[in-house]
Amino acid sequence: MEVLRNTHIAQLDDDRTVLLKGVGCTGQKGTEQPTLLRGVDMSFHLATPKGKTFPLPLAGIVETHRNHTAAEEFVAKLEDMKMELFVMYLKGPRPGERPLLKL
Repeated sequence: MEVLRNTHIAQLDDDRTVLLKGVGCTGQKGTEQPTLLRGVDMSFHLATPKGKTFPLPLAGIVETHRNHTAAEEFVAKLEDMKMELFVMYLKGPRPGERPLLKL
């Protein structure tokens, strides 16, 4: 599974399902060579809604400690991963760019 900095992540209303849109993944059928798929929508159905008690930042505001669902935990970890990827993306220079000033 290839989660990118701009992967869309959504939690469905049932508190157990997380949807990732437009991810890349590798699939293999039998003994054939692995195939790279792009733009795949994936859903994760978590077995239990129970999670841990911890502060979870939502919309930039840290909530008080409460029992979050496993889906909320999963979404929070994916969002953290996306933020790290975004920061790595900004470190540049990217292809076609060159530094103008080095400090």
